[in-house]
Amino acid sequence: MTASPPQLPRSVMVVDDSGVFGFTLSLEFRKHGWDVYCCGSAEDALQKVKERTFDLILADVFMPGKRGDQMAEVMLKERPESKIILMSSMPKEGLPPLPKGVAYLPKPVNVPMVLQAFDRAAKAPRS
Repeated sequence: MTASPPQLPRSVMVVDDSGVFGFTLSLEFRKHGWDVYCCGSAEDALQKVKERTFDLILADVFMPGKRGDQMAEVMLKERPESKIILMSSMPKEGLPPLPKGVAYLPKPVNVPMVLQAFDRAAKAPRS
C-alpha cells in the first residue's frame, strides 16, 4: 500500500480595511487548517494575486480606494478560476452589482458560514 502525498492546506486571502476583523477571521481560518494571507486594501490584494493563487478570496465590498466588487472584476479577468466571496454589513439590495460568479455574505460572518459559501461556489458553474 502506498502512502498518499500529504494534502496541502487550502489558502484564503482576507481583504478588509478593518485590521481587527481581518485578524480575527484569519485566526479562525487557521484553526480550520487554512493558510491565510491578509490585505488591507483591494490594491494590495490585486498585487498579491499576481504573485500566487488562492483557493478563496474573501473581501469587504466597501473599502477606501477600489471597492471589493471592482477588485473582484479585475481578479476574475486575470484568474477566472478564483472563488470570491464579498461581504458587507449593507443588505445585498444596497450594493453595487456583483460580478458574475461572485458570492455575497452579510456581515458579521463566521468561518463555518464562509466555508459553506465556499463549498457552494466551488460547485457552481461560472456561466
